[in-house]
Amino acid sequence: MKIDERYRVRSLERALDVLEALGQSGRAGLSVSELSRRAAMSKSNSFSIMQTLIARGYVADEGSGLTRRYRLTPALAQLAEGVLRDDSVTTIGQKILESLTAETGLTSRLAVLDDGYVVALLRVDGPGSVQLSTYLGRRELPHCSGVGKAILALLPAREVDAIVRRIGLPRRTPRTVTSATELRRQLKVVAQHGYSFDDEEDHEGVFCVGSAFMDRTDTPAGAISVSGLKFGRNDADLHRLGGIVRAHATRLSKELGAPISRRPTQR
Repeated sequence: MKIDERYRVRSLERALDVLEALGQSGRAGLSVSELSRRAAMSKSNSFSIMQTLIARGYVADEGSGLTRRYRLTPALAQLAEGVLRDDSVTTIGQKILESLTAETGLTSRLAVLDDGYVVALLRVDGPGSVQLSTYLGRRELPHCSGVGKAILALLPAREVDAIVRRIGLPRRTPRTVTSATELRRQLKVVAQHGYSFDDEEDHEGVFCVGSAFMDRTDTPAGAISVSGLKFGRNDADLHRLGGIVRAHATRLSKELGAPISRRPTQR
C-alpha cells in the first residue's frame, strides 16, 4: 500500500522505534544511552517517550541513575491477544508447530507475507535447543529465509519480480542468493519439492527448512519451518526434515479448508 507521506506522524514513529528497540533487547532491557543509539534519536527524546510508555504500562524501569534500564511489559502481548485469539491460522498453527517441534526436536515457526516481507507470528522452541535470535512480529527478508522462499515459490512470477524490484536481494551472509536469476531457479525447485532451504543464507551456521500452507481459496497463506545449527547435518538430513515440514504444512492446509488434491506449483 502506498503511504501518503503528508499524514505520517513523526512523534508516533519515534515511539514505535523505541518499542521495537526494546522488543529486540529481551528481558535485559536497555539503558537510555543504549536506546538512543539503537533508535537513532537524542537521549532527551528517548527519555520523554519512555516516561509516556511507562505511564501507560507498556514499559517498566528497573534500577536508578546510570544503571536504570527499561524493558517491555506484557501489556503489548495483551493488545495482540485480541487479534490472535480467534485467528484460525494461529490457533491451528500453534498445534501444528507443537507437533512439528515434538517430532524434530527443533525450533519451529509460522510466518506470513506482509507487503513482500516475512513476519513470524508463532514460534515453538525445541527442548534444549539453541535459542536463536528470531523475534515475532519483525519484518524479515524473504529471499534468504526458509519460510520466505517457501511462500515466494507459490506466488505468480510477476509478484515475485515486483517484490525483488522493491526490496532487492541484500546479502546477509556469503551464501545469500543475490541474483534474481538464481532465485527464480531455486524457487522452481522449491515448488517441485514442496519445501525450501535456508542453508546459512540469513545467519552463518544456521539452517532453516520451510514449507508453505494454503487457505481455503487455494492461495498461499504463509509457511512453517524448523531451524537449528547446521553443524553435523548433511543434505540427506535436510531433505528428511523437508518431508516432515511439508507433511505438517499439508496438515495445516487441510485444517484451514484448502483443497489438497494436488501439490501446489509456482503460478
